Amino acid sequence: MKASKKIVSLVLILLAAAGSVFAGGGKEKPVAAANVSGGGVLTIQNEAAVATVDFHGSSDASSLGAMRLIGEGLYYLDGNDVFQLGLAESASKSPDGLTLTYKIRDAKWSDGSPLSAQDFVYAWRRLGNPATAAPYRWLLNTAAIENSQDVIAGKQPPEALGVRALDDKTLQVTLSSPVAFIEGLFNFPAFFPLKESFVKAQGSKFATSPETVLSIGPYKITRFEPNAEVVETVKNPFYYRARDVKLDGIRYQTIKDLQQAALAYQSGIIDVIPRLSGEQIDLYRDDPEFRSELSGRVYYLTPNIKANKYLANHNLRRALAVSIDRDALVKNIIRNGAAPAEYLVARGLAKAPDDNSDFRDGEAGVGDELHYKPAKGLEYWNKAKQELGVDKLTFSIIHEDGEFFVNVSQFIQAQLQSNLPGLSITILSMPKKSHTDKYYGGDFELALHRWGPDYRDPQTYTDLWLSGQHPSYANKEYDAIAISASGGELARNPVKRFHELRRAEQIVLRDVGTIPLFQDGMASLLKSYVTGAEYHGVQGGTTYLWATKSPAGLAGR
Repeated sequence: MKASKKIVSLVLILLAAAGSVFAGGGKEKPVAAANVSGGGVLTIQNEAAVATVDFHGSSDASSLGAMRLIGEGLYYLDGNDVFQLGLAESASKSPDGLTLTYKIRDAKWSDGSPLSAQDFVYAWRRLGNPATAAPYRWLLNTAAIENSQDVIAGKQPPEALGVRALDDKTLQVTLSSPVAFIEGLFNFPAFFPLKESFVKAQGSKFATSPETVLSIGPYKITRFEPNAEVVETVKNPFYYRARDVKLDGIRYQTIKDLQQAALAYQSGIIDVIPRLSGEQIDLYRDDPEFRSELSGRVYYLTPNIKANKYLANHNLRRALAVSIDRDALVKNIIRNGAAPAEYLVARGLAKAPDDNSDFRDGEAGVGDELHYKPAKGLEYWNKAKQELGVDKLTFSIIHEDGEFFVNVSQFIQAQLQSNLPGLSITILSMPKKSHTDKYYGGDFELALHRWGPDYRDPQTYTDLWLSGQHPSYANKEYDAIAISASGGELARNPVKRFHELRRAEQIVLRDVGTIPLFQDGMASLLKSYVTGAEYHGVQGGTTYLWATKSPAGLAGR
């Protein structure tokens, strides 16, 4: 570390000792470094509070990360990005690919009770039950589980879902069409099992405290409440692979301000900062503890076409799309290895089944139609004003609170106001849950929104723009392709399906149903004494389930 950084570090440590208050409403205060014994406790900074640890309760990254500590599915993703059998001991498939049979291994819940096939049946029925209102209930359709659409719509009872227990240890899943990426879906938290008797005994208090949560994963909860700033876990002794878990526990600490996160990192309060941005990246870029990868997360500026009569104008949306300099955004503002994006589906996500080309190669995208062209943007803007009969317009952008989102929103604000005279942009910052509620509720004009892939297939993105699922976009031609790719004719023709999903992406982009901005980078800090972290472009990003802390690192704590 450079001498100047050492000075900064000393100042930060002294500030920590003095009891500085972390940013974010003054609620987050420095806490003593975790007590380390044996494998130690790994403390990870979170950008946002953990809303819930109910597998069917949230779609935010912080909550999903915590769910992966306490849950597991039929499969898990290993360090080489290969799916391995998890809670399933074996798997078999019928010749037509429509009947899947899993033998459930002799695993135990954290209360010592046995895992059964019925735990999966109950959990998946609960996922599809309209009364649960699970954000990820649509994944049942993505998995093409028999009768899922009718169950989710309330046209058939949850018991009609194509999943049943043949006996205590045999799970049978019936599909309406083959799904090539089913392992990735069944590794997702929405498909984790739940113990019915326990969930029902807790009632409305389920998953609101350590006492109301059962673990089937590597760790179990010891500290939690809804929207928790701090979440603490310890190693689950009943986990079937407990011998592979080296840490005593994993701890999440919410610190929204990156400068305060750096303070905590330097003073040893936290071991990991998963995402740096801006000046922090410049400060640590040459540090041996700095890491950077291209992530699978794509950011979009979404116009509310459905609810705002001005944003329903195609020329106005085209003006917005070509008036943002994405190159300058990633180079000057984000600076974490992000790449400009003029597409919906992330680069590096999926390969074509015929020629092994990346989804982004060949026919993907819409050429240079979304490139930064301020003169063209002004032309679209003037056409839009004439069509709408206005000279000036004002829109607001909603975004999650936090330095990263503020910086990106301010850049977009400056670009649009500079390149489109008469356009005024206001910025509304809010907690992640409020932003999520407003976005999916359609209560916005413009929204800075993001999506990270849940599984290794383009459909993890393309499903987002289905009518009725997207809060503001609808296109019948697009729907026909996306629905067929999910469970119709295209699902039975993998090559044609892949190319048609590329065409579906082009439809949204030409409609400017959303305005893609960038594919995010992951610039992070990880203490040198931490080993065994696994980076996955999808399904959890960097995971620390199997991480270790060296003796030297432990002694230093």
